[in-house]
Amino acid sequence: MGLMRKPSLLKELSWRRGQSAWMEVRKPSARFVDLTEQIRKPVYTNDAGWGEFKCQGGSVSVWIEE
Repeated sequence: MGLMRKPSLLKELSWRRGQSAWMEVRKPSARFVDLTEQIRKPVYTNDAGWGEFKCQGGSVSVWIEE
């Protein structure tokens, strides 16, 4: 049986103001998009696997690796 690769999934919650969080996803040079399309600009992780994931105020963003 072959091994299936699990996709990366992150969520970001915002209660009031828009915010961002630097998160280590251990995926260097990866591209993430927001499934909710609240944030249209993709996130690219750096060589160490860190990226800045944003969320608009009072909403939820769900980021998946493309």
